[in-house]
Amino acid sequence: MRDSDIGRVPPATGGDEASSDRTPDVSARRNLVRWVVGILAVTVCLSIGSPLVGIRVFFPTDLLKTHPPWNANAQPGFRPVNPNLGPAVSSGMPTWADFRRGVLSGHFPLWTPYPSGGVPLGTLPYSGFLSILSLPYLILPLWYAPAAAKLLEMATAAGFTYLFLRRLGMGRVASLVGGLIYVNSGFQVVWTPFPQTQVGALIPVLFWAAEVAVARRSARGVVPLVIATALILLQGFPALAIFALVAAGLYVLTRIAASPGTNSARLKTLALVGGAFVLAAGIVSIQFLPFASQARGLDLSYRTETPGTHIPLRDMVTLGIPNAFGSPVDGNYFGQRHFVRTGYGPVTYHEIQSFIGATSLVLIVFAATRLGRRPRTGNRLPRGSWSYLWLGSALTAVLIYVGGPLLGILQTLPIFSLNYIGRLRAVFLFLLAGLAAAGFQALIDDRREERRSWILPLLVVGVGLAVGAFGLARAWQLAGEVRQRRYLLAHSALPILALGLTAAGVAFRKRVRLSGVPLVVWVAPLLIAAESLTFAYPYWPRTSKADFYPTTAAHQFLQRHLGGDRLAAEGLALYPGTTTFYGLRSVTAHTFEASTWADLVKAANGGVLSRIVFPKLQPKVEVATSPVLDQLSVRYFVAAPTHVFGQEVALASPTRTIALEARSAITEAVPDRRIRGVVVGVRTRYDGQDQHAVLAAQVLDASGAVLTEGSRPVAGAKTGRFVIALPEYAASGQGVGTVRVRISLRASGGRLILAADQQGRPTLSLVVPQEDGLKLVFTDGVLIYQRDSVLPRIRWASSATVVGDPAKQVELLAYGVSPDTVILNAAGPRASGLGATLRVPQGSGEQIRVDVDARGGGYLVFADAIQSGWRAWVDGTPSNLFPADHALGAVFVPAGRHEVRLQYDPEAWRLGELISGLSVLVLLALVSIGGGRRHVDAGR
Repeated sequence: MRDSDIGRVPPATGGDEASSDRTPDVSARRNLVRWVVGILAVTVCLSIGSPLVGIRVFFPTDLLKTHPPWNANAQPGFRPVNPNLGPAVSSGMPTWADFRRGVLSGHFPLWTPYPSGGVPLGTLPYSGFLSILSLPYLILPLWYAPAAAKLLEMATAAGFTYLFLRRLGMGRVASLVGGLIYVNSGFQVVWTPFPQTQVGALIPVLFWAAEVAVARRSARGVVPLVIATALILLQGFPALAIFALVAAGLYVLTRIAASPGTNSARLKTLALVGGAFVLAAGIVSIQFLPFASQARGLDLSYRTETPGTHIPLRDMVTLGIPNAFGSPVDGNYFGQRHFVRTGYGPVTYHEIQSFIGATSLVLIVFAATRLGRRPRTGNRLPRGSWSYLWLGSALTAVLIYVGGPLLGILQTLPIFSLNYIGRLRAVFLFLLAGLAAAGFQALIDDRREERRSWILPLLVVGVGLAVGAFGLARAWQLAGEVRQRRYLLAHSALPILALGLTAAGVAFRKRVRLSGVPLVVWVAPLLIAAESLTFAYPYWPRTSKADFYPTTAAHQFLQRHLGGDRLAAEGLALYPGTTTFYGLRSVTAHTFEASTWADLVKAANGGVLSRIVFPKLQPKVEVATSPVLDQLSVRYFVAAPTHVFGQEVALASPTRTIALEARSAITEAVPDRRIRGVVVGVRTRYDGQDQHAVLAAQVLDASGAVLTEGSRPVAGAKTGRFVIALPEYAASGQGVGTVRVRISLRASGGRLILAADQQGRPTLSLVVPQEDGLKLVFTDGVLIYQRDSVLPRIRWASSATVVGDPAKQVELLAYGVSPDTVILNAAGPRASGLGATLRVPQGSGEQIRVDVDARGGGYLVFADAIQSGWRAWVDGTPSNLFPADHALGAVFVPAGRHEVRLQYDPEAWRLGELISGLSVLVLLALVSIGGGRRHVDAGR
């Protein structure tokens, strides 16, 4: 196989289409370029849609309306556009909001105190804070930034795919088609709006820069590669970035090995490229050294990969039929059926989706028919590039969909052992886009060529058809099991039509022509756009501006009362992680938290933890009252409206029913005692049309004054036990005397049928609190319990206990430790047992200051995850920051008045600043003084 099988004139020569008796004239070529450019522009704009002009928001915050407290105002039966995008809502945007607050306040935020016990922020590359593709999040309103960022990303992906293919010698039209194919390929669609797609958009940039470096063979020629490598590493998803770098490195090796010249020239080129990668690593040290430091403290064992952890082979059918296994948008995804995981290998829709389009597949097949042919005219592709496109596609396909021993060998390397191989799809689909563009170029050229062998074309086409048939058969079988065959047929219609039209156009290309080129050349870009739009447009949410992180009454309550302490939310109440957006400290979040902090959260949660990066607390009173939460400064426990803690006391037995009409009420006398909730029996569903109907409960004193009240939506509510939570009020607590409970249906119409006793009075039950140390203080949308036993986030410990065993530390904290005692890992200065007065002028962010007036020596305890990267000073003198209470930190303070200062100042960050600064200087030197004659055609 030779790289001259399909060739184009390199850009430096100014050529576009090869000369032949069928080559279109200049006017036709220009019209064809305009046609494809127009299709590409329209496809990009229509894919994003109304958010580009500010009418809607290109972000899935409609998901919030499925969780409390936002769901209290949602329509019954509400379903978000795409329920698959939760992490972007719970982690991605809140992190950006927090970073943006810091930047707009005039500093680069290194630390955020809000998620978990606090985590590094600007020192890590997770969100792409230092990448150019993330710029819209800093300079535009956050609600508009996702649309602008997606536009910038798509322009980058399409533009640099075009530039890369042009450097390979393809014509302008074919290169534009390659960009059109890649920009809405499966990975780039389903991972929106995560950083993964921005990394994916930089893959063409990386390959273009690699080709420039190999072709120019000079110090200045590798500058684009340095910049591209640094950008892709800083974009926010290091695993995919390193996958791409490995692929680009193999491309460079292939090109160098196939290039003409001496071995010394090849070694020089290899050294230049290697130096470029090293220099780029130096530039990103500012974030990657702290990243490496943090990774050592994380428990990532749950991500361990095995050779069997790959995408099922059957899922290759999504290359042509994206919804062959259903879709989360339609609520019928069934791609996970009958696939047994052997490691961290999720089989969710966005992890298996491989769409490239049926039209593109036909173009790839046509490119395969050119394998083994010797063109009589035209210019060569750069040596090695044609082989790389085919062999690279084949190798990535085997790794992604087959796994086995080859994947097992790669998994001996750290980057492959902890990262799901399915994410390599971004590189795979980029290579396929290049092959499809080559097929499109062959259609334009339509040269007479000398056949050398049919073996390779038949092998490639045969394997492709076999895999496609296997995937279709399995999709048909699984669709039958879940009664989705009609759905599969409907979603196969356009791909089959596109495949048929493209195949027919290819078959009759010599007979059906327009302006000197086959008609299929004009039609194929339109079919590619139609396929990609029908795939991408329904998948991407376009939500109301009012749904973009609305501030509910619950958030307002917490913002007024939480102060510097924390909240703990059970399950999906407050949607863990979103609290960072609102500037609220939470004991759990969607983030990589310190493993010691996770140990304490697990202990508080009864010894179970669902996911380390997205833990969910159980809605149990034992969790809400855990002594561990005292140590973590949890002032409020937040629960869904149905989780009213306490003992349910029935006042009567139901024997009949009673109708409660809209705008009417029923009153019943009950004992005067502490009440957290009123329970009624709903016998039939609310039959009115008022979507905002609520069932309300009020407690009235003898004069009719309202002592407390609460309500819950009834539109769409199920029959059975229906509890209405009530903020606690100052009652006698002894059951002496009575108060009245009034139940009312606040609606414009309709009625409810409630359980009643023999006298026709509603049968009520009361939820009365036990001696649990909780007080229900808020009930609108969520329940907020105030915890009486909470300890201050910054507190004084007059005594210390040394416990070296981490497991024993957690055990003691779960049992309960005296508020004036701190547990240390190792012995420190002796505490006096005397108290102190504290004043905290600055208790947040990456710097904390505390004024201490101590009657004797003791420990100032900080209930934050500050054991790594933090430094302490007492009166300006460096002091030890002792690991304390398993996950926290403490500073010894002697008797007297002192100022204690803590600052997040990780050594890895400071070292990274130095290395990055020096590396940038070297890069600037290469730009300004880097010599070397420009060899555009070198290595071709």
